[in-house]
Amino acid sequence: MPSLMPLRRPGAAERVLGTQFQLWPEFLPTYQALRYAAWPRGCALAEVA
Repeated sequence: MPSLMPLRRPGAAERVLGTQFQLWPEFLPTYQALRYAAWPRGCALAEVA
């Protein structure tokens, strides 16, 4: 996991415009597989965002 230390400099957080996580649904055969892959990533992003 990349270090978050550069964001802890004074004034660095104000320059962050947003966050995202990648998910390519064409590689997931069913809706259940999509949900299984998306929820953990979304929750992890919500913890650090």
